Amino acid sequence: MKNDFTESEYMMCSVHMPALLSRPSQFQEKPWYYDSLTTVRKGIKITMVKIPTVLVIVDLSRNKFEGEMPNVIGELHALIGLNLSHNRLIGHIPQSMGNLTNLEWLDLSSNRLTGHIHAELTNLRFLAFLN
Repeated sequence: MKNDFTESEYMMCSVHMPALLSRPSQFQEKPWYYDSLTTVRKGIKITMVKIPTVLVIVDLSRNKFEGEMPNVIGELHALIGLNLSHNRLIGHIPQSMGNLTNLEWLDLSSNRLTGHIHAELTNLRFLAFLN
């Protein structure tokens, strides 16, 4: 399924998904986040309230995202899996990705990423799969 997001929609989506940002006090107090997330699936608008903390895998593959990966992606500390493959991402992998210390797998394949891989990615001690 393709969503055909524009670059600006992609950037807005990444900035306005605070439910995926880890907040230590919220992890300990309740098994969900306070924030909600509204998505559109097959033309149906769905609002998820009190998103479970088990939402730790994000698959945004094949969405025709364009532009550079936003630095805010490094604030999604709860992630254990991230798939951004088969988009039109350019530039380098943000240095902030080194903050995703729980990440076990990362797929950035089939994009147009360039540049070196930052040393901060060595902080990803659980990373078992990188494509």
